[in-house]
Amino acid sequence: HGLWILTPCPEVLKGRRVICHTVVLADIHNAGAVYVPDPSHVVVDRDLVTARSAADIDVYFDAIVKKAIKKDD
Repeated sequence: HGLWILTPCPEVLKGRRVICHTVVLADIHNAGAVYVPDPSHVVVDRDLVTARSAADIDVYFDAIVKKAIKKDD
């Protein structure tokens, strides 16, 4: 539910593609984010990497590592 931390800052989330747990869904919509129900349970939008829940920690970390490697190229 870490995405909740960003909901008081709608300028950070407005128009950004995210995935999150359903309990956060209304708040991220109110902040202007776009919910993407990706089957991989991870969504990368520029410098923002989001995951559905803690159960998806492996694919979440993989996405962060891939993003970091691309940034170094």
